[in-house]
Amino acid sequence: MGTSTYGEVIDSIRQQCMRRGLNGIKGLAVLFRGMDKDYSKTLSFQELKLGMKAYQIAINDDQIKTVFKHLDKDRNDSVDFREFLVALSPPMNLTRVSVINEAFDKLDQNKDGVLKVEDIAVAYKSHAEQHPNYKSGKWTLQETLEQFLKSFENPEEQDGQVTREEFINYYACVSVTIEDDCYFDHTMRSTWGLPQKKWSSKD
Repeated sequence: MGTSTYGEVIDSIRQQCMRRGLNGIKGLAVLFRGMDKDYSKTLSFQELKLGMKAYQIAINDDQIKTVFKHLDKDRNDSVDFREFLVALSPPMNLTRVSVINEAFDKLDQNKDGVLKVEDIAVAYKSHAEQHPNYKSGKWTLQETLEQFLKSFENPEEQDGQVTREEFINYYACVSVTIEDDCYFDHTMRSTWGLPQKKWSSKD
């Protein structure tokens, strides 16, 4: 077997994470943050290797070395696991990124770069009211909105706010499950009350 390139290894890890569902990459992030005992947000080669094994990622030592060497830009024998997680986020084309940013900009009412419950309350209210836990009386509308907001955040760092990066990363994972650009765009616009886009036959 030939030597795997960095891109090939990252793609393999990404696919293995995505088989776990939308939270596959998030789960790996939680694991790495749990290993970061000194809050340095960095991992040694051995820690990266142990994390992959703990998450049951099928990858050999040479492939881990390929990833580590690529991400260890300053050659200090450690990698920023945030950069690693960003690299794992499924790539999206500009059409999808554009509508995600459009949704975030609409929701960010006070333009402070983060979303809070009050930001999404109006746009998501009709969807929240259809949630089974709200309809059954288990959750109030406020609790339903808060739970929805938490789905964008890392379980280890929930502060009731969602940054643009978290918003984009969440929908990057959703994007993998939707093959058609037009359908993805329509779903985003329907969810967040954006004007529907007219698609030409060439799109």
